[in-house]
Amino acid sequence: MKQYGVTRQDVIDEFQRQVINARKDINEECLEPIEVPKSLLERVLNMSQATNVLYKDGDDYTHSKGSTKKNIVDLFLNPCL
Repeated sequence: MKQYGVTRQDVIDEFQRQVINARKDINEECLEPIEVPKSLLERVLNMSQATNVLYKDGDDYTHSKGSTKKNIVDLFLNPCL
């Protein structure tokens, strides 16, 4: 960051912009007919969404006592109505 003269927030904003653009690309590719099985595409899309949840507000994978723990409890223990 010092090398390019940008702040930490500038870097975070740029990474978030790149993630948003990558998700748009993945979604667009899923709409086009290709020879890859749909089940494989769904796994890639699901993994990208799970990664987004884990890293959206920081590193919730390493520091899992916060929102990650709540998300897991909500997913597996709290019923969806």
